[in-house]
Amino acid sequence: MPKPRSASRRDLATKACAPLRIAVVGLGIGRAHVRGLLAPAPAGAALPPVEVTALCDSDPRRLSAVGREFGIAARYASFERLLAAERPDAVVLATPNDLHAPMGVAALEAGCHVLVEKPLAHTLSAAIELERAARRSGRRLMLDLSLRFGAAARTAKAWLDSGRCGRLYHANTYWCRTRGIPTWGSWFTQRRRSGGGPVVHLGVHRLDLALWFMGDPEVESVSAVMHGELGRALSKRRGSRFDVEDFGGGLLRLEGGRAVVFEMSWAENSGRREIMLTRVLGVGGGAIHRNLDHGAEFVAELHQDRRGTLISPDPAPWQKAALIPVQEFVRALADPSHAIPDAATGLRLQRVLAAIGRSGAEGRELALSELDG
Repeated sequence: MPKPRSASRRDLATKACAPLRIAVVGLGIGRAHVRGLLAPAPAGAALPPVEVTALCDSDPRRLSAVGREFGIAARYASFERLLAAERPDAVVLATPNDLHAPMGVAALEAGCHVLVEKPLAHTLSAAIELERAARRSGRRLMLDLSLRFGAAARTAKAWLDSGRCGRLYHANTYWCRTRGIPTWGSWFTQRRRSGGGPVVHLGVHRLDLALWFMGDPEVESVSAVMHGELGRALSKRRGSRFDVEDFGGGLLRLEGGRAVVFEMSWAENSGRREIMLTRVLGVGGGAIHRNLDHGAEFVAELHQDRRGTLISPDPAPWQKAALIPVQEFVRALADPSHAIPDAATGLRLQRVLAAIGRSGAEGRELALSELDG
């Protein structure tokens, strides 16, 4: 029987520092965050030392299994008990969407820094509450927009930021599945807990990439459509609950006459098993970020106009390495100037998601300013 891995990591450059004590809550996705916290730091990076001090999950079997896997003895079914007993420096929240705000606020008020899975919350009002708590606390809150940290996304961003593409005026962004409704009958398919279907679950990533690639322009209005017939029919056959959309699409109108066209689906009759693509167009060039062979491996395609001829430039000057999101969170705790997707970023995205949902429900174009009324 192999010996459990240690729950601490010390970088030689920071060995004298006390380790950051981090608790991980929700061990489905959270298991990957534990692994990321314990992974070696990238070459040349001097991350502070970290101790994964405690785990929390409502499933006792999963809690026990992950605790044994990583050699972490402090295990809790109650988040409140964990906070009171362990008093960690930071918490990672990989919980259902409706728990992000109450758990995040409690952690911030207890003096913890917070990394929260996307989206920021299940409703706009809950996201506002969490963002305000982050500002009041003076602690750092990071939203795990994991696609930003991949090598292909970082390469496309570097190319688009270089100025060689000129003014960026349009983007298309997609994440479409033929049959990909997650965990039938779970919180994902219950609006009161998730806040929505694929627009919230998948769209938060793809919409973020499109807007990030374009320099985070202001979204002025949304015109969206929503459909749920296929998801309801598939769920009925399984005897499971489904009250969210299975498809959402539409247009974001941006400042300066620019736009983002989007489509997100969990289920569609197209034969596209899983397509992920974000395409950004500029007057002098553009970029495409897409997945390969319906999988989770991504590539960046770079394009440039040279005297009327479209070329693919040498990508080497723009190529970036992948980063581990939870390690970037740790880096930000040691360096207040280190930029991360923060609570303000999460709130801007939540407003877009809320506007898409309301536009689809009301069947009209909706100005984002209407959310403030």
